[in-house]
Amino acid sequence: MMPESCHAAGRLRVWLAIVLTAVATVALPVAASGSEEESGVGPAAAFSFDDVDLLARSAAAAPYAPPAAIPEVFTTASDDLLRDLRYVPPRSDLWGDAPAPLQLELRMPRPLLGQAVTINLVESGGVRRLEFVPESLVGGNAEFLDKVSQASPAFAGFSVAHPDGVRAIGAFFASLFCFAGRNSRMASFSRPAVIDIASGNGESVASFREYWLVPPSGDDDQFTVYALMDSPAMTGAFSFNVQPGTSTVVDVHAVLHRRVAAAAPAMIGVAPLVSMFLFSETVKEAHDYRPEVHNADGLLVSNSETDWQWIPLSNPKRLTLSALPGAAPKGFGLIQRDTNFDHYQDLRTAYEESSSVWVEPVGEWGPGRLELMEIPSTKEIHNNILAYWVPDRTAASPTATPANGEPAPIAFDYRLYWSPAGIQMHRYGAVRDTRLERNGDDGTLTFYIDFEGSDLNLLPADTGLTSVVELPKEITLVDKQLVKNRVTGGWRLIVKVALPRPGVLDGILTARSGPPELWVAAYLKQGENLPEALTETWRYRVNP
Repeated sequence: MMPESCHAAGRLRVWLAIVLTAVATVALPVAASGSEEESGVGPAAAFSFDDVDLLARSAAAAPYAPPAAIPEVFTTASDDLLRDLRYVPPRSDLWGDAPAPLQLELRMPRPLLGQAVTINLVESGGVRRLEFVPESLVGGNAEFLDKVSQASPAFAGFSVAHPDGVRAIGAFFASLFCFAGRNSRMASFSRPAVIDIASGNGESVASFREYWLVPPSGDDDQFTVYALMDSPAMTGAFSFNVQPGTSTVVDVHAVLHRRVAAAAPAMIGVAPLVSMFLFSETVKEAHDYRPEVHNADGLLVSNSETDWQWIPLSNPKRLTLSALPGAAPKGFGLIQRDTNFDHYQDLRTAYEESSSVWVEPVGEWGPGRLELMEIPSTKEIHNNILAYWVPDRTAASPTATPANGEPAPIAFDYRLYWSPAGIQMHRYGAVRDTRLERNGDDGTLTFYIDFEGSDLNLLPADTGLTSVVELPKEITLVDKQLVKNRVTGGWRLIVKVALPRPGVLDGILTARSGPPELWVAAYLKQGENLPEALTETWRYRVNP
């Protein structure tokens, strides 16, 4: 469904064809604290997903142990020192004398990168752990380097790039992973899972503790990464089959196990996507020189080949959780549509090059709900947008308990596409801009929605297009107009609605449970009697 293309992280220099020659090539234990006997993986054994799953099942049978904090030297250092610090071991070809198809950079800890992780290489002779070698540190001053060396830290993660090292293909850290395609920038991320997020008991934060990297063979730049996930409520085994290209495609297989001693989680979010949104043409910031600041400007959902929905993102005044119930979608993603530099004016970050990320379920996910969480934010360093699928509580869910009393695992598969901003996902007209105008005098709200698309733009102004507007009973339609946009060639739909006037009781209920979910929807079609839409459906949550 998704064309080939994606965006990579901000100008990381990376080398996945780097071996730590200071570390002898010996078979290491698979688990951070295990032995070859415990893990069942010896020097000549083939390493596979089953080995990681065995570790996850074993961890689920034991009490949760919080990860070690990163050394204080990293939490107290200045941003300049941390930015200059790099880990550059002696370069050595991992796969023989031929030029390596990929390069690897091991990332040093930083507060924003989360906890440290264990990183292993899977080689023909066994599994080799990459150890910290102080002599490989560069950057910063001598005093700072000495403090880091004495701390003997583990790594925060790693990033992967082609040999030119201009931009990264992908990166893995404790709680986030991200990819991108050629000529694009890593921007939106994914997480292993979200467990009990926004619940009264607090989130059971899921993060990766250990990685196993299987290098590509020959000139092929495809590679595999295995990961062990841990959280207070669940453990999990993951595999990532990475296929770099114009778009980077990642096949994900995951099996989650409920921790035996932990209470059953109230919810689990599958294939969570994460991004940043501060403001756009829809929600503007008066005190910033930039017209827009965001890594994604909308959530796109495909329920079928003919049913596509676009939900513009927002930066609300209070946390907003929106639920779209139904069967599992054909796909969903956090998309950066706006590729016009003039709309951002940010020479450093280049938001117009931000990657989009798209999820396609593999196999049957069954009924559930798609949730969109929008968190208030004032800084662009915070990822405040989260979208994920929540399966219903069925016998296949991690909240179920079989007759034998052991928690049932949950397995799910999906494909991720990281593609360039502005990518066209379907054949229908797409929403390019959403603008709002509030009239405090009469309590009305006017939407200006611009639809564009190659076929849509070819229709002359006298074409008999019809606009369909769907409103909840609490909102009244005052007026609507559909006009040809002579500048873009697309069509502008203007919808004026009257919002409900909240009473005292409504204010009390809103303060307790948040604003109601009032959705306005609209799309275009050609003629009243033609059923098929010409455009995707624009959906916007109104907060009176």
